[in-house]
Amino acid sequence: MQPRTQFPQAELKLDVLIVGGSIAGLACAYALGRSGHRVRVLEKDNGCQRGGGLRVPPNLTKILIEWGLVEEVKKRRECRKTTFMSMDTGDVLGYLEWKEDVLKETGAEFILMRYEDLYQMLYGLAVSVGAEISYNSTVTAIKPTNPSPSVHLANGTSLTADLVIGADGRRSLVRELVDESKDNGTDSGYTFYTVIIPIDRMAQDPELATWAHVLQWPIWMGENRCALGFPFADNDYSLSVYWPDNEVADDAPEGWDVYCPTNVLDLSQYSDSVRRLFTMVPTAQRTKYVVRERIAEWVDRTGRILLIGEAAHPSLPCSTHGASLAVEDAEALGVLFAHLTTLEQIPQLTEGFQELRRTRCDFIHRGELSNAALTTMPAGLARDQRDAGLALSLKGGEEHWDDDKLRAQWDKIGEGFAYHAREASEDWWVKWGALGPASRHRAERSVTE
Repeated sequence: MQPRTQFPQAELKLDVLIVGGSIAGLACAYALGRSGHRVRVLEKDNGCQRGGGLRVPPNLTKILIEWGLVEEVKKRRECRKTTFMSMDTGDVLGYLEWKEDVLKETGAEFILMRYEDLYQMLYGLAVSVGAEISYNSTVTAIKPTNPSPSVHLANGTSLTADLVIGADGRRSLVRELVDESKDNGTDSGYTFYTVIIPIDRMAQDPELATWAHVLQWPIWMGENRCALGFPFADNDYSLSVYWPDNEVADDAPEGWDVYCPTNVLDLSQYSDSVRRLFTMVPTAQRTKYVVRERIAEWVDRTGRILLIGEAAHPSLPCSTHGASLAVEDAEALGVLFAHLTTLEQIPQLTEGFQELRRTRCDFIHRGELSNAALTTMPAGLARDQRDAGLALSLKGGEEHWDDDKLRAQWDKIGEGFAYHAREASEDWWVKWGALGPASRHRAERSVTE
């Protein structure tokens, strides 16, 4: 797998330890390894723990192509349309379809794939640049020792590195060190239930068969609940149901490795399509939504321990941008640390990474929460207005699209999907990184005077 884009080699090569070997950790291992840094990933489990499908927006597709995965991308299903339906009745309320001319401006397609496929792609990239992936390696402590931080494992081993990266997800151990506080998660009172349905089984149901191969993700919208589905492979269909916990008899811990029977949800009063789809298989993956505050710092006081992915900016489970933000983080680190020439530069680059990525991640997070709120509205004026707006899309036909509508659609998705992580990181380096700390301080002061 040769990258389409040629990446520079760092003048100074670091020893890097990455805590966490999921999407963020593997992507980071590749992005730093391609610059010549020596990378080891410490993963507590024995491989990919999450199943199901993944929606890959253009901002992530671009990175995968530049990383040499163009043939893998070509194999995936492209998707541009959503049908919105009532979760109560199943009636179609409206459509959202991203027009080809608009999506082309983002630089890539929106595609659907298996989560595990992305995991395996990134694993292959990481080992191709010499990264060492250590599974069943549970980290028990991280210490900001001088001159190099240390990582301690459950088996008694202690490791040191020039840089330690926390890519250990929502319940991050590294975040507790960086933020200097215990996990601040609070139960949202909601859980995502995801089932993987064999498409050949769907095809036996005349109504459900219509969704089996259609390249879109339908959304059923209800009061304080919703459901979202899409085909992510030739043989499988993913359906996620967002549901209030107070309607479920038992409780479950947070995590991607929690499962329950599908009859745990009482769907009898809702769309028959959702009920039949969800109960077509006996078991669902159960992902509790725990809300965590946006922490102020992603970098510790030494500048040599930092957070990426959901350890830094936890997102809504099953969201569109969870994986894309993690890979964008990795790309940003890879670009910045390709310019490393001295050890004294490390704190400058880690702080620069936080500055570069925070605004972007907060913007996407707000958008994800807004979209979730839109699909779970309670009955009332706001929901009536939402449905009235969606009803306009039922008119359909290209004659309803003019330059103003195309521009409005671009304004809606441009900032999210057209973002280019490598270019944004290179722009930051040109503007600030090459100056050095002292020169940067003078430049910032001149701007404010």
